[in-house]
Amino acid sequence: MTTPARPGQFTGATDNEANGGLFTDSKIDGIPDLVAADVASAQTSATTATTQAATATTQATTATTKATEASASATAAAGSATAAASSATAAAGSATTASDAVSSVSTNATNAGTSETNAATSASNAADSATTASQQATNATTQANSALSSASSATSSANAAAASFDSFDDRYLGAKSSDPSTDNDGDALATGALYFKTGDGMRVYNGSAWVDVKPSSSEQTNINTVAAANSNITAVVNNATNINAVGAIDGNVTSVANIASDVTSLANSLEKTYTVTVTNPGSGNVFVLGSDGNAPAIEMFRGNTYVFNQSDATNDGHPLVFKNGSSAYEVGVTYFLNGSEATQSNYVNTTTFNAGRASGVRKVQIEVASNAPSSGLRYYCYIHGNGMGNTITVKDSNISLVAGSITNVNTVAGANSNITALAASAVINDMSLLGTTDAVADMALLGNQTVIDDMALLADSAVITDMGLLGNQTVVDDMALLAVPAVITDMDILGASGVVGNIATVAGVASNVTTVANNVSGVNSFADRYRIASSAPTASLDVGDLYFDTTANELKVYKSSGWAAAGSTVNGTSARFTYNISGTPTAVTGSDANGATLAYDAGFVDVYLNGVKQVNGTDVTVTSGDTVTFASALAAGDVVDIVGFGTFNVAAINAANINSGTVPIARIGASGTKDNTTFLRGDNTFAVVDTTNASNLSTGTLPNARLSSVPNSALANSGITINGSSVALGGSVTLQEDFSWETKTSAFNVAASRGYFVDTSSSAITATLPASPTAGDTVRFIDLSATFDTNNLTVARNGKKIQGDASDMTVATERAGFALVFSGDTQGWLLMEK
Repeated sequence: MTTPARPGQFTGATDNEANGGLFTDSKIDGIPDLVAADVASAQTSATTATTQAATATTQATTATTKATEASASATAAAGSATAAASSATAAAGSATTASDAVSSVSTNATNAGTSETNAATSASNAADSATTASQQATNATTQANSALSSASSATSSANAAAASFDSFDDRYLGAKSSDPSTDNDGDALATGALYFKTGDGMRVYNGSAWVDVKPSSSEQTNINTVAAANSNITAVVNNATNINAVGAIDGNVTSVANIASDVTSLANSLEKTYTVTVTNPGSGNVFVLGSDGNAPAIEMFRGNTYVFNQSDATNDGHPLVFKNGSSAYEVGVTYFLNGSEATQSNYVNTTTFNAGRASGVRKVQIEVASNAPSSGLRYYCYIHGNGMGNTITVKDSNISLVAGSITNVNTVAGANSNITALAASAVINDMSLLGTTDAVADMALLGNQTVIDDMALLADSAVITDMGLLGNQTVVDDMALLAVPAVITDMDILGASGVVGNIATVAGVASNVTTVANNVSGVNSFADRYRIASSAPTASLDVGDLYFDTTANELKVYKSSGWAAAGSTVNGTSARFTYNISGTPTAVTGSDANGATLAYDAGFVDVYLNGVKQVNGTDVTVTSGDTVTFASALAAGDVVDIVGFGTFNVAAINAANINSGTVPIARIGASGTKDNTTFLRGDNTFAVVDTTNASNLSTGTLPNARLSSVPNSALANSGITINGSSVALGGSVTLQEDFSWETKTSAFNVAASRGYFVDTSSSAITATLPASPTAGDTVRFIDLSATFDTNNLTVARNGKKIQGDASDMTVATERAGFALVFSGDTQGWLLMEK
């Protein structure tokens, strides 16, 4: 609500602390500045209105005066006009007078003219005065309107000031001795209202009750604590730059804090201090190395520092030194007396030694050299000998080993994404499979250059297609049978260049190959059945075995009576017959499908029904020489093939007739289309063979030359996984380039996949990042000379953000080493290590 301000109602609201004053009154004494602004505005508007009203009054007075002057001028003009008329009349009357009157007439005429001129001048003056009066009247009206407007503004400002006063009066109630229940106008209290409770302090109304506006006791304790730490706060403010630098790497600080115990352990491992005392356990004096006990044998690590503090008085007369075997050992050894470095001769002199703890530490320390002997070192008393000490074993520390392999460590770190990819469960499972002894042995075999070359041939798309066919489980089982040593030996023989062409032909008759695979044991026994030698074999002989006698240049067969020439013993193929069955006969005889009449030597015949060999004496009867009788009736559509054998003499064959010319196609095969799309089957018929189906292969392996057209996509496993992504065999993938390192001593432009040893020993250096990086681009920096803290490294962002911020990075940490990876334009370059 708005009410007139009351005198003295703001007592205590101003800067009078004794009365609970909260607000300054620099503008108007006794009026808070936040209200005084409205009051001052009202005062200014009122003053302006008064001034403008006075101006309007003055101008109105001036207008009245000018109007009066105009009236007087008009009256004078009228008088002059009248005088002129009178003078003219007099002149006219005098015209008839005698010449003596001429002079008078002339005088009167002149007077009349002068009066006329005066009248005109007065009339002009009157007109000017009237115009001026009119203008002044207009100005007076304008000023009066301005005065009225200013008066209105003054009224509005005064009302605003009153409203501000009242609003403030409702919010701050001044100094009171107890909690008020209403505001200064008697209205309900507003939430947030304040008053100064005499002798206690400020209180605020929270909507339901008055509460103190001051800290709790615990908060006050904290405030007092902060106040007491004022000097520390000042020190923190003065060290704001370093604090901000640390704040920028708070993630790294947290990471280090989380492994504080490891850091402490590392620090302790890099430098260890033994607090040395001397005691006599009954067998003479010995050095006691702190908690390690009496004269213990100790271990030291190359590159680490060990301090033997002999400040305790029990050490007097017992300077501790080192030896290697029987010789003094001084490599990396430093002596201190009274806190200052001393010579070895002063340290072992009991006079200077005993006085060396009077004003500072007395100690000997050793920084173990990288070439320190692994054994032979000892600590002992220079005065009393070995008995007071013990042996020292020197080892390489894990830190030294890691430092010696830091290039490898950095390389591994640079391949972090690859390692992450390898950590995938599927990859781990794959590696578990590859980690078996058998798999390792297999990969060792595959690592042979010849095998690698073979695999390069296998990467051909046509070969991959073929291998996709070979990946069928049935074919895999068949190849497992083919993998036995005897079969491999046989296939080596088959791999000869002259045989490969024949194998290509065989590859077109997969069904026949399957038949051979089903009888692989017989194939395997062929090596036992047939041999080549200059004399007759005498071991592992079975009736029917063959060997070619290179001495006699003839083939021989093993009979129950021994070896004999095969020419009089072997029955060869003499005739082939094919019958296409109609009806349901139980025997075939006479002319076949090609017009040949069935005839064979009894017992020397093979019979095939629909390509399946029949068992003589069980499935068929072949004793007549011109008829084959089946145990079961045949069916219409069956095909019967009969192969008859007769005795021939190998020596009687004219080899010249076989080696020259060709056998006419008409003499090969009993039936079927004979062209470049068919092959001759084992049943002496031509048929189309599906060369894309290798499912009938059951044993053995195919030579590489026959797999040159298998496409990668046809393999059961047609790709490999690299960095978590599948890559087809024969395809390509771009792997991350290994880092290369450069040393920089002045400003330079940064390239992706590069590391920089930056030497700022002479001056600060700016490294400018690539202008158009690609996501995943990585760069590294290392403080080569440990001078980043004195001469900073500035990493210029070159238009891209760093850590999501559009500003350059300044590195001021000694021995800093870090990497940046580009994540894209949104966040820009990000630190890889936190």
